[in-house]
Order: sequence, then C-alpha cells, then structure tokens
Amino acid sequence: MIPVLRVNAQYYGWKMALYILGVFLVVLVATAMLLHYGFAALGYCLLQKRFAP
Repeated sequence: MIPVLRVNAQYYGWKMALYILGVFLVVLVATAMLLHYGFAALGYCLLQKRFAP
C-alpha cells in the first residue's frame, strides 16, 4: 500500500495521492459491508449459524 501511495504521489502529487487513498479505503469498507450484510440477508453468513457441538 505504501509503495503504491509513493508512486501515485510522484505522478499526481501528495494531495491527489492521499485523496486516491481515501477513496480506496472508503470503497473497500463499503464493499466489505455490502458483502457481509448481503450474505447475511441471504442466510449465507456463517457467523449467524449455530453449530451443534
């Protein structure tokens, strides 16, 4: 992640590189939440199932 940030900073400058990093992190978290709650709604989330010992 850090090398990619440095390469982006060389091409776009630090302000734009940090903006790209921020957008990437927001999209990463949004995608993870969408997948988690989407699978939970469909009943595929293993954390919600109880297994018999």
